[in-house]
Amino acid sequence: MGSLQYQSLDPTRPEIRVLAILPSFKKLSTIKCKLVKVDLDLLDEAPFAFYEALSYTWGDATITESITLDGHAFQVTRNLAAVLRRLRGRTRKRYLWVDAICINQTDISERKNQVMKMKMIYERSIQALVWLGEEAEGSGAAMDLIDKMTDADTPDEWVRTSLERAEDLWQWQALGHIFARPYWRRVWIRQEVAV
Repeated sequence: MGSLQYQSLDPTRPEIRVLAILPSFKKLSTIKCKLVKVDLDLLDEAPFAFYEALSYTWGDATITESITLDGHAFQVTRNLAAVLRRLRGRTRKRYLWVDAICINQTDISERKNQVMKMKMIYERSIQALVWLGEEAEGSGAAMDLIDKMTDADTPDEWVRTSLERAEDLWQWQALGHIFARPYWRRVWIRQEVAV
């Protein structure tokens, strides 16, 4: 297969690469992707209607999985493989900007240049997707709790009442586990999510 050769980006233009995740009906099949070079000032000419920007933690760099990128084996962290598998469509490509793949991590000059463009990358995306990791320690219940708290139909006193009920304690503890995840300790969170 050989190794992947990144198509060069013009550092004087707002050029980036976007990851096209190819669809699959099989959840556990190899993740297959292609890189698409685009100019953020010319998104109307891109081969897709929009892209999403992924905000996540890389995870342990020593624990990796192989994906196929432009026909070549490419190593990504287990955490990144998990989110790509979760976001992969069954019948349509999905376009994401993912720093670990879309930036040539072995090219220091490109990395510096792309980091300078990150605000623009997130602003021009249709949305930022936050990946906190796989469900664990009651995270599904924690997300249900967040939905309940942010629902306009939830009475204002519900939170206070729920905190006082012993049977609801496990949901609040699960919420604490969500906020203890490594994602919240990342430096880039504000820039990625706030824009």
